[in-house]
Amino acid sequence: AVEFNERSRDREWIEEAERVGVLPTPATPKSVASFLYSTPKLDKAKIGLYISKGPKEKYPFHAEVLESFASLFDFTGMSFSEALRTFLGGFRLPGEA
Repeated sequence: AVEFNERSRDREWIEEAERVGVLPTPATPKSVASFLYSTPKLDKAKIGLYISKGPKEKYPFHAEVLESFASLFDFTGMSFSEALRTFLGGFRLPGEA
């Protein structure tokens, strides 16, 4: 979690997570998404920045992580507003200053 919070914008955190066995080698979009979804103490703003990195054509790995991350949520039986709150509780939307 510390590596991600400090270096979430580069690949170094993934390499470190692979080295210590937190992610498989090589890390897949699905394994990274699962890590972002289930690891406590990650900076939610940095999760948002990571999964929103685009465009898809330039950053296909990030786009696949975003798709995998979104698929981990289960909105069964929730109202639209409950589902939206649940989804947005997993990360912070990147904003403009």
